[in-house]
Amino acid sequence: MKNIFIIPARAGSKGIPNKNIKLINEVPMFAWSIIHAKYISKTGDLICVSSDSEEYLKIAKEWGARTRLRPKELATDDAPTEPVMEDVINQFELNENDNVILLEPTTPLRSKESLQTFMSMIDSGEKSIVSVKEAYEFEWEKSNEKYFSPKDKKCKESINLSNKDIEKVQQPWRRVELIGSISKILKSVSDTRLQRQLFSSMLEKIEIEKSKEIKDFLLKYTKHFPEFYLSHLLDLSKNSKGYEFETGKTVIRHSVNIKSNFQMIDSLLEFEHKPRVKLLGYLHLQLFKLDKNVNSKALLKALDNAKNQESFSYLVRVCSKESDFYLFKDKIDDLPAEDKLYLLISLISRADRKNLKGLANEFYSFAESEYSSIPESEAKTNIRSKLDITLGRLSGNLDSKTVQNFKSLEEIGDKGKHTLALYNTYGGNWNHPHFKSIFKASNLCAAFDLDLALVNFPEISSEKLVNEIKKEMRLPNGGYTELLIDKNRIQFFENDINEEWSGKIIATTENPDLSKPSLPEGRLCMVMGLGPKGLPRSFVNNAKYHFELTSKKIGFETGTAMGAISAHLNTIS
Repeated sequence: MKNIFIIPARAGSKGIPNKNIKLINEVPMFAWSIIHAKYISKTGDLICVSSDSEEYLKIAKEWGARTRLRPKELATDDAPTEPVMEDVINQFELNENDNVILLEPTTPLRSKESLQTFMSMIDSGEKSIVSVKEAYEFEWEKSNEKYFSPKDKKCKESINLSNKDIEKVQQPWRRVELIGSISKILKSVSDTRLQRQLFSSMLEKIEIEKSKEIKDFLLKYTKHFPEFYLSHLLDLSKNSKGYEFETGKTVIRHSVNIKSNFQMIDSLLEFEHKPRVKLLGYLHLQLFKLDKNVNSKALLKALDNAKNQESFSYLVRVCSKESDFYLFKDKIDDLPAEDKLYLLISLISRADRKNLKGLANEFYSFAESEYSSIPESEAKTNIRSKLDITLGRLSGNLDSKTVQNFKSLEEIGDKGKHTLALYNTYGGNWNHPHFKSIFKASNLCAAFDLDLALVNFPEISSEKLVNEIKKEMRLPNGGYTELLIDKNRIQFFENDINEEWSGKIIATTENPDLSKPSLPEGRLCMVMGLGPKGLPRSFVNNAKYHFELTSKKIGFETGTAMGAISAHLNTIS
């Protein structure tokens, strides 16, 4: 029987770069574990350092240890320790009676007494041993109220008062607002235990609300919760029936924004089928935006769970790198030929949009080969038409028959009856949702004779805006956006909209202040929020007029809201 001591010393520490080789009393930190192993080892025992760094392994050899250069997949931030140990064990011939001993490199202060006690327990036949120590708390860290900092005491007093208010509130939206306000405050609590206690209390209060209230809470306040609560937030999302995808996306974005190491794939697999597939795909897309070299595990799980054309069609939209497309193609090989062809055509368009021209042409060849194998039918004729259009886009030679006929400039007047305004709250640079929303809004404005105000958007020239919309929406021309720009019926504003141009400013909101009038006389400008946050609270509060379309406080998805508001404006003389 022998012992193998394993010391995992990864080089990729981010908090303290190269912490494992920082000198402790003139000795590299992980080398202390080698010293400790030598102190309790006997003839025939093995001491091995596992690392992703040639430098670390060189140091390990200098201190008398065996070495193992671990594979890249075992050198990531979130790589578990167990596979690292297995990788080392597999390098040596061990008997079933041999002992495997893990010595963490960040524990350089082990005592001789504890090491001797440990070995005596092994010699006495103990099967598994884990070292522990009694936790010590500084007085000011204790969760006993008398040890709270003055700031934390004040915070807790404020929260206790608010809790009492919550219990008295009858309106669900107001309760959500109060709970959310408390959650924002909790970020400033310095006592970790108190903070967790209070965060948990807020979540317990929100989880008994109905789905719509849970949705409103998650959309507005998820960003205030630390990484520790991501799992709980996903549970809330899962239980917000009808809003799982919308709320789940919010939690995913928050996780990615804070660069969390939380492994959420398993949690997403617990969702019902439809949101499960879409959320896994959305997770893959967000991770790709963060790291272009991200693995495709989330997309693979999504494809494994996709059962219908709708699910596959959504996942086309999250394919981002070449390997994603091949992965997708492999997963649809067993689908009926017609279904497969429709998806291949979508993949070709997606690849073309991602500027993967070679891949798009390769997939077009796959599609043509598949097409030749299906019998004549109405569906085949329709597929042929789509393939021809796709080939035209790839070659840059769109037939005039495929070009949408837009109204001429002469048919578009110089000024609309009223104004539709989009207030951008996405943040960051221009992205697909910006262009898609402006494209939709332009069509609505042309249809219902409205002008379009674009508020708080990143700077962009009119020419570039039109070109990007053509590219993003796969259009042969600039459509109604270009026509409205030419007529000066689309205007950009930083924050304050010029009422002389737009008409009287009206904030559209699910929760209007009933003391504010909704529809004044004259030319109107209906402002709606573009993005998950909706209109900024400050804008809503400062607006003289509030308008709630349904009279039932029912919120709409952005595209639906734009259509409904535009149509309503058309009815107002």
